[in-house]
Amino acid sequence: MANSLNAAAYESFQSPDTHPPPHIGFDLEWKPNFRPGTPENPIAVIQIAYQTASYVIHVREMRHLPDGLVEILENPRIVKVGVGIQNDAKKLYRDLRVCLNSCVDLSLFVKCVDSGFRLFRGPYSTSIGLARLSEIYEGLVLTKGKITRSNWDAELTPAQITYAALDAYAGSIVYTHLTRLFNLLES
Repeated sequence: MANSLNAAAYESFQSPDTHPPPHIGFDLEWKPNFRPGTPENPIAVIQIAYQTASYVIHVREMRHLPDGLVEILENPRIVKVGVGIQNDAKKLYRDLRVCLNSCVDLSLFVKCVDSGFRLFRGPYSTSIGLARLSEIYEGLVLTKGKITRSNWDAELTPAQITYAALDAYAGSIVYTHLTRLFNLLES
């Protein structure tokens, strides 16, 4: 995957008018800490989605991330998309010293792009969740529930893997939809 993403990024750099930069849906999971005042646990799972594939990478026991994954995350020509992604970028750097470049927060992007359709009103500080965005734009229902607060350090269950894969995929397809809306505004 790293090779095809890097090739697409290079192509978009060479021909930006005909090849938009590639994007990946991105999210992180970690074991929740239920004691107030104690630090967050380290990242346990990194989720990325590119085109029609999602990757759920259980990184909790890794000493170092795979080079190809770091290359994708740090490549400024590959757009990373998600809701609240700026917080994930900070955590990724704090925990693993990886700099996430070229990020788009979908909850902010939608307010810029969809202003003409008036689906989302209110201040920019009001976040719009990925579940709501994916249901409105793609008809994809993301069931969050208790799974988001489960133990991501342990061996992943099929339900956790499915949730994590869909979460990254939903971000990717919502971004695709919003960029189409953005292009309509420009025409």
